[in-house]
Amino acid sequence: MYVDKDFTHGGNIYKASEELNIPKSEIIDFSANINPLGPSKKGVRGVKKSLKTIVNYPDPNYVQLKKSLSKYYLTEPDNILLGNGAIELIYKYTTLKKGGRALIPAPGFVEYEKALLSNGWDVSYYSNKNDIVLDAVDVVFICNPNNPTGSSYSTEFLISLLERSKNRGIDLFIDEAFIEFSSYKSLTDQIINFDNLYILKSLTKFFAIPGLRLGCLLTTNIGFINAFYNKLVPWSINSLAQEYIIPALRDKVYIKKSKKYIKRERVYLYRELSKFKFLCVYASQGNYIFFKVLDNRDIMLKLKESGILIRSCSNYNNLDSTYYRVAVKKRVLNKKLLKILSSSSPSLDTL
Repeated sequence: MYVDKDFTHGGNIYKASEELNIPKSEIIDFSANINPLGPSKKGVRGVKKSLKTIVNYPDPNYVQLKKSLSKYYLTEPDNILLGNGAIELIYKYTTLKKGGRALIPAPGFVEYEKALLSNGWDVSYYSNKNDIVLDAVDVVFICNPNNPTGSSYSTEFLISLLERSKNRGIDLFIDEAFIEFSSYKSLTDQIINFDNLYILKSLTKFFAIPGLRLGCLLTTNIGFINAFYNKLVPWSINSLAQEYIIPALRDKVYIKKSKKYIKRERVYLYRELSKFKFLCVYASQGNYIFFKVLDNRDIMLKLKESGILIRSCSNYNNLDSTYYRVAVKKRVLNKKLLKILSSSSPSLDTL
């Protein structure tokens, strides 16, 4: 059981505000991987226009929302299962499948393990693609790009894995929460060919709405889809999330600008972090950079004293307290992070 494990996430500005005795607005949160450009203005206008509708229940069938998502992901509306954030859908999958044997990445998103263990699954781990052995397993979880490392798998490898998995009756659960930030292609077009494929999408990361919560799971597995709707909680998606995402999905200027901006700032932040000799920095396809501190500096504490939060990766499998992840943010904030690391690093040594 997982009772002694730490499944803490980043992004807790509320706790940091209390500890530092400063307003939440003054905290710079590099621990949460959200689009640094913020929400789509068209989406925000949609929310503002719909505020009067909060006196009504949301559409229980999410007809317009599913139509918009189907156009964006180029799949049929019936293939889209909605959740109040992507995490809810991880739990829905692990609950409805009623236990089995799962193979998950280590390191990888901590909620895979928590959801699986809480629903009676046996969990084993792999650290790279060569460790993915399809023996005595019912599902393989893939995070593409990986959280927290930012590494990715090629389309060719994933399709090969899909084919081998299908022949053995094994599900492939691919988390594409950060795929829009990467140069890699989504596998959404493959769900029509593989009913053992489940693709998780987080609308909160790229479209910058973690406070509204919205995610979806794409699959053509009829048995799972029926089970999902048989256990569906009514009105789990709030009306404001729907009114935001529908116009945001059509905001081509915002989408293009976001992808271009993240690519540029990721290159910049990776390059500048790599100049610090006390860091080992890893290339990333996500909107975040993963690195290891090579000595005993407590950079997390030093940054926190300046109102900057970063993500300790100590609670990820196969990692320890020397590993960290920082989000790619706007240039002025990235420079502030770098400045504090640069100016403070000589005094960060602890005995």
